[in-house]
Amino acid sequence: MLQISKITNSRPSPCIFTYGAWSPCSASCWDGSSSYPQMHRYVNKSSIVQARGGSKPDCPNNLSSRVDFAPCNTFRCPTNLSQYPFTRCYYKNSMKESSGGCYRIRDVPLDDRLILMDVNLTQNCSDMECDHIEKFLF
Repeated sequence: MLQISKITNSRPSPCIFTYGAWSPCSASCWDGSSSYPQMHRYVNKSSIVQARGGSKPDCPNNLSSRVDFAPCNTFRCPTNLSQYPFTRCYYKNSMKESSGGCYRIRDVPLDDRLILMDVNLTQNCSDMECDHIEKFLF
């Protein structure tokens, strides 16, 4: 046992330490406007072993207060479909024009998020709105 200790102590060893567990994420999803949510972890103070052997640098003085950060839950927050406005009216059948009826669809951006279907995606337009399309196009 003494022999092993002598061999170990004569070899240069770097600063060694471990981190504790990650904290919970700061948010359940990313709102798209600020930086990503983060989680953090601290150095386990009891795990710090100073460098030995002379050729390795000592542990940094602030190591015991070091914090490690990482992004988490980087997907966009879900949005209810009802949050998006409707577009203008379009013919259901362009060959039939207003006699085929008109509809409008919600203007949903293509930004890779989950859309919660709390309402219908499309809505029928009134006859007057269909007539307005004809006047607008011709």
